[in-house]
Formats: sequence, structure tokens, C-alpha cells
Amino acid sequence: MQTKNLIAVFFFLLLSFEQGYTLQCHSCAYGTCKIATIKKTCGITEQCGTMTVHIGQLPSTRKDCIESSNCFKNTSDTYAGVTVTVNPSCCSTDLCNSAVTQSLAVVTGIAALVALWLAKFC
Repeated sequence: MQTKNLIAVFFFLLLSFEQGYTLQCHSCAYGTCKIATIKKTCGITEQCGTMTVHIGQLPSTRKDCIESSNCFKNTSDTYAGVTVTVNPSCCSTDLCNSAVTQSLAVVTGIAALVALWLAKFC
């Protein structure tokens, strides 16, 4: 019985891994993110990100791939008496930089069902 459970766990882990090493992220320019986004493939050292820029009191958002080393590094500068603040935030799953909460991947759900089936009937 213990061997069957081990096999079921192995198949669950095997099937739940995503293929590839780069992320798919939403991408849109400042001011257009509520209208439309495109999907973009990030580089191997990048994560999905959302950058909120405050120009004075006016916020604007951009979504794109962000170099991992720049994630969560807030910056602030003053130009002609107006303060510009940039607040990047990053995440590391496919299309995670959308406003919509992501659910379990279909492959992970299928892997869980296969693992349960194997544990019960094998």
C-alpha cells in the first residue's frame, strides 16, 4: 500500500510541473491597462510585474516583464517641483500580473485527480 501511495505522489509531482523556464506576462503601457493587455514572454531573469507611477497625486499603471533585481525597489524623484514615485511589484507565475486572481492550472488539477485515483484503486 505504501508503494502505491509513493507512486501516486510521484505522478502528481511530475504532472504538476509547468513546461519551460520563462513566464508569460500581461503587458500594457501607462493608461491603457484597463482597455487591453497583450501576452509577452519574459526573459529568464525577469518576472511579471506591475509598476504604479504616481505623478504628484495622479496614479498610472504599467504591466510588463521586470528584471528580478528591480522588483519591489521603490524610487522617487522630483522634476520641476512635481514628485514622481515608482512602485514596482512582481510575481512569478504565468499571467500573475493581471487584476484577476489566478486559479489552479488545469494540468495541476488533472494531476491531483490522477494521484487520488491511483492512491484509491491501485
